[in-house]
Amino acid sequence: MKDGKLKTLNRDHLWAAQTPQGFSYDLIIKAHEKAKKDGFYATDDAALAESFGHDVAIVHGSYDNIKITNPEDLQKASSYVNK
Repeated sequence: MKDGKLKTLNRDHLWAAQTPQGFSYDLIIKAHEKAKKDGFYATDDAALAESFGHDVAIVHGSYDNIKITNPEDLQKASSYVNK
């Protein structure tokens, strides 16, 4: 954003990230420890793995792959199960 103005991004080059994200246990633990030591903040494990020098691959997901973090998510999951 420059001077309060937004720029629309080309959606052909964007991907939606889903959780959970998969990494080897040793890699992601070391990445979290290094981030804590360095005071590095990341929004997800993929950013931590990248900051630790690892490539992150994109795999196709599904909008049905939901994360349950609140009561509304649990209701949605219940409706999937009951279909």
